[in-house]
Amino acid sequence: MAKKAAGPAWFEKETRDNKETQGKKAAPEKLAALGEGENFYRNILKNQPGIELSSFRLARELFKTQAIMMAYAEEYLRPYELSWSKLNVLFWLRAYQQEHATGLAPSELSALIGVGRNTVSTLLEGLERQGFISRELDPADKRKFIIRLTAAGETVTRAGLDELGQRLAQVLRLLGEEPRALLTGSLIQFREIITGAALKTES
Repeated sequence: MAKKAAGPAWFEKETRDNKETQGKKAAPEKLAALGEGENFYRNILKNQPGIELSSFRLARELFKTQAIMMAYAEEYLRPYELSWSKLNVLFWLRAYQQEHATGLAPSELSALIGVGRNTVSTLLEGLERQGFISRELDPADKRKFIIRLTAAGETVTRAGLDELGQRLAQVLRLLGEEPRALLTGSLIQFREIITGAALKTES
């Protein structure tokens, strides 16, 4: 049997830490369903017992999972001198160029990937230094720039997506097809709920 490939060091530590929490002294009854060793919830329950802990747990698990996923992705993108954010920019540039035969303005990229213009500007500066994108004046408006993917950018986008796709498939395959579909649908629904709540707050 082939030896199982080791994951990144942080992933191995996360696994060990999770195993070490098993078998410890049982938590109080109201905390038992939330997991043992959860000082975060223990403190909330102690100081504000009226708060619905299940909502905090869901939010916290989402944040933790997102952070772990980003770290996992960037561990395997590092050989390509990419981050998750950089790959996202390159992906959208490739998709838009292939469909419309033109590039995107920085403001359009900002709206597509859902981050601020300052963040997009920093990402573009790095990608331009790496030779993955080009920046040229918009012929329709000389005050604006159009960002395009270069041949090197196309190559690294394909390689980065191939690598990340394989790694994610290996991990998520362990979840099973039906739970994956259920989780995807639930996350989409949750995102729509949060987006709707945010829009109501702004109005």
